[in-house]
Amino acid sequence: MPRKTKPNSKGRTARIAGAVDALRSVWAWANRLALPLVVVLMVASSALAYGPLRRRVGAVRADPVRVVIRWPAVAGDVSGTWLPADEQDRLRRIALAGLTPDPFDTTALAETREALARTGWFKTPPTLRRRPAGVVEVRGDWRAPAAVVRTGSWDRLVADDGALLPLRYPEGGAGDLPVIVRPYAAAPRRPDGAEGFGLIWPGGDVPAAIRLHRFLRSSPHAARIAAIDVSRYVPEGELVVVMDTGGRIVWGSAPGAGRPGEASDEIKRQRFERVAGDPSLVAGDRPPVEIHTRYVLIDESASP
Repeated sequence: MPRKTKPNSKGRTARIAGAVDALRSVWAWANRLALPLVVVLMVASSALAYGPLRRRVGAVRADPVRVVIRWPAVAGDVSGTWLPADEQDRLRRIALAGLTPDPFDTTALAETREALARTGWFKTPPTLRRRPAGVVEVRGDWRAPAAVVRTGSWDRLVADDGALLPLRYPEGGAGDLPVIVRPYAAAPRRPDGAEGFGLIWPGGDVPAAIRLHRFLRSSPHAARIAAIDVSRYVPEGELVVVMDTGGRIVWGSAPGAGRPGEASDEIKRQRFERVAGDPSLVAGDRPPVEIHTRYVLIDESASP
């Protein structure tokens, strides 16, 4: 009869201990994984719920949109503005067309900001901020009218940097604004063919004429300047002052942009005062008087 062997208690104990260690390792690994897993689940559920929650909150909190635009002020009168009332209404309509009542709708704010920037009235895109009770406030650095460029039968408004502004008038209908005639290029346009409001008039002649108008603003004869003719600017770099008599004074380079051999701006200013004050020199039937060269050039062969 075979002999029964006694179980090995040491081996069984070792196996039990190994199993316990394995369970402990699994438990520790599960504990380490649990916290990140919980965080991931919380973030995912929050992201899924955020959109609908935001829309529900926006719908509850939304007030009708009301646009408040801080208009450019008249010098010395912060309560007034030089911007025409119909242009104010147009800018409000542009803003209202793009805005939504949702206080969380940042896309609408960005698109409206771009639409207002394309009007040309702002030197940089304006700032739009939502305020309580549905108010959207618009602030910006406004361009100011400086002159008109006469093209065909229209006077096109431009800012002091030569940028095209979105207003035009029948010839002579812009009041006392300086007039620029015979520009080298047509008014600017955007790549899509739209009018280039806010873009500088191409050719450099329009900004140059505006600088000359500004330079002569303090002259006692400034009110008698009918226009600045820029037709000679691109080919020859010269500006011509047209007086109200029809007489023409060749000024030369724009102020601050003198060329070698040309008289200085101050000397040209002094010559302008003398010539403009002499009716015989600025009569409409005389050739132009050149004041930008070393000496004043007057064509004496012409009848006074």
